[in-house]
Amino acid sequence: MDAPYRGRGVARLLCKALEDWTVDLGCTEFASDVLVHNETGQKVHEPLSFEETEHVVYYVKRHTRV
Repeated sequence: MDAPYRGRGVARLLCKALEDWTVDLGCTEFASDVLVHNETGQKVHEPLSFEETEHVVYYVKRHTRV
């Protein structure tokens, strides 16, 4: 999101709507992920009561023959 739109509470409203929806579905939690180098994304999640669980490294091996 562009900087002029940050800090207006949009993420908080979206998370509240998602939380209400998932509770209504019987879910006990919902998760989100942020790339490890995305410090802004991490700072958005922390005040919304998200808890960091772990760091993950994803790997892929592409087929060389198609």
